[in-house]
Order: sequence, then C-alpha cells, then structure tokens
Amino acid sequence: MESEATVLPEQQDVSFVWPNGELAILVGLLIFTVNSVQVPIVLMVKSIRASTSPYIISLLISDAIYGATIVQNSISEILDVSSTRFLYTAAYMHVTAMFCSNFHTLAISIDRYIAIFHPLRYEGIMTPKVTAVSIVVVWMAGPIFWLFAGHFKADPESDFYITVALVVLFVVISSLIIVIHCKIGVIAFKQSRKINAQAATPQKGISNMTRVLSLILGCYFLFWLPYFTVTVYFTYVFKVRIGALILQRLFGILGWTLLFASLNSLANVFVYSLGTKAYREWFGSKISQMHRHFM
Repeated sequence: MESEATVLPEQQDVSFVWPNGELAILVGLLIFTVNSVQVPIVLMVKSIRASTSPYIISLLISDAIYGATIVQNSISEILDVSSTRFLYTAAYMHVTAMFCSNFHTLAISIDRYIAIFHPLRYEGIMTPKVTAVSIVVVWMAGPIFWLFAGHFKADPESDFYITVALVVLFVVISSLIIVIHCKIGVIAFKQSRKINAQAATPQKGISNMTRVLSLILGCYFLFWLPYFTVTVYFTYVFKVRIGALILQRLFGILGWTLLFASLNSLANVFVYSLGTKAYREWFGSKISQMHRHFM
C-alpha cells in the first residue's frame, strides 16, 4: 500500500530549474563581474587593504565564484544538457558556493561579536593564524557536506532528506546571526547612551557601527528570508501527495526566491566594501581625476 510519503509517479520528472535562464545568466554575470573587480582593488590599494578584514576579501572571492556557478547552471539548462554527471557537478559547485557565501556572513558576524564584546582581547583571540584557519573551515564546510550528501541515492526520498539538512543548516546560521547582532545592538545602544550622558558632544562612532551592522543583517534577511520560507514549505509538500503541476509551480517559486537571494552577493559589495571609509576616499579621488581629465 502506497504511503503519503511516496512521491507520485508524475512528480519524478519535475525538477528545479531557474525560472528565467537569460535573467539568471545576467544576474550571475553581474555578481561575478562586480565581485571580481573589487578583489584586485582591495588587494592593490594599500589604504583599502589595511582597513579591510580578510573575511571580506574571502567573501568577495566566494561571491564571484557563486556568480560563475549561476551562469554555468543557467547555460546548462538553456542548452538542455542531458549528462547526469555534468548536471550533478554543476549543482554541487553552485550549492557549495552558496554555502560559502552564507558561512562567510556567519564568520564575519562572530568576528564583529568578539571585537565588540572583548575589544581588549580581540587581537589576542583573532590572531592571523586563527583567522586563516577559520577561513579555511568556511571554505571546506560546503564541500564536506556535499561529500556526505553524495552517498545518498539520486531519488526523491534522498533529495527530501538532503533538502531538510540544507534547511536546518541555513536556519542555524540565520539564528546565530540574529542572536549575535541583537547582542551587538544592545551593547552598542547602552554604550551610546553612556557616552551621550558623559560627553557634551555625542560620539558618532558607535551609532555608525550600529547602522552598518543593521545594514548587514537587513540585507542578508531581506534577500534570503523568502528563500528560507519557501524551502521550509517545500520540504513539507514534498512529502505530501500532490500533482506534478503544483510541484512544478513550487519549484518555480523556489527558483525566483533563490534568484532574488543571489542578489545578496551584489549587496555585499556595497555593504562591506563601499562602507569602508578608505574605499570611499579612493573612489572619490578616481572620480575627481576623471572629472579633471574630461573638463
């Protein structure tokens, strides 16, 4: 007797595809280009490099790779590639890059948490060696998970459990980011009140930090929360007897929310890089030089 957990036969040919392959290619190219351009700027301009965390540089590289994997996936779908091995490899690279981007956000949050809660011990805790090791861990987290996931059979039941694992990992990362930034906000607010009460001229440093952290958190959840929400619902309906048409529509919604979430990799450039004073000054000087050149 067939259980409710059994996927209907007509569902087996339904799979995830980007809702608009050409648009996905455009988004992927933008993500790849913008992040790729930022990497040499950050590395070659001394003032920017000195004020940029290694996590940010690593994130820019990760997001550039993520953009490239979007382009690769989209082209393979448009060309209707039939090779299962190629499609699995493309999916592996795409999800691994997506994991890297999200784990970088978590690593940056933890780094800022330590910097605010333990400012005097920060340099002793986050030594260059610790930072380097944590970046390696961030890069290895995605591949390790997919090496484990690769032991599952390629069937709907296994896909369901892999999807559940993805949801759990994303929820854990999101929960940690919320907790970390809520604590940072509380501490920053208390410090701001204390400084304003003691000084004739209010200090702007902490309020600016709070604003930047709020932008980081806001951008992350603005872009990723719809995807999380749809994915959680998708894991439920995947185990229910529904028709292929409804399932395909859900895949379409999932594709749009993932495409929207991918825009976070563009927002990261503005939040992290353009939020750096040294970068703004360098960019302003380049604009001034161009203006003088054409005048």
